[in-house]
Amino acid sequence: MKKKLIAVMVVATLIAGTNSSLFAQQEQGKQKMDRKEFRNQEFDGNGPRMMCYNLPGITESQKQQIKDLRTANLGTQTQLRNRLAEKRAHLNTLQAADEVDMKAINLTIDEMSALRTTIQKNSVALNQEIRKLLTDEQKTIYDARKGKRKSGHNNHGKQMMKDGKKNKRNW
Repeated sequence: MKKKLIAVMVVATLIAGTNSSLFAQQEQGKQKMDRKEFRNQEFDGNGPRMMCYNLPGITESQKQQIKDLRTANLGTQTQLRNRLAEKRAHLNTLQAADEVDMKAINLTIDEMSALRTTIQKNSVALNQEIRKLLTDEQKTIYDARKGKRKSGHNNHGKQMMKDGKKNKRNW
């Protein structure tokens, strides 16, 4: 009788453990989907990146001008990000070479830094152009929402630190 009870308890524990790990994996997949959806919501007017569309008293003209600014900026920023990705791949190639060329590595790092700087300057310039289109009340709300507009990028790491966990990779 004791053996049967122990066997039932072991089976129940295994089932409970399997279900909880499956649930955790399902939640991870959902978070990845949410990030993809976040990126795809950029121009629909309801996504988190388009909070300025929900400002009080915003006109259709303002919405269209903001959309035009963002569309133009998106093309430029995409090209810069693609070039940055190419430089990152080139840096990986240089670092993995049998004979490492430190001058080439340092030059590539400098080029990557210049691209990052340009991307950030373009982003700030876009925000300032958007602010020029807004009333004082709208600017106040737009500026207050600044942190929320950026939440899709590093929110995972911030949440881990908020929960008191270290942000480290499991290699």
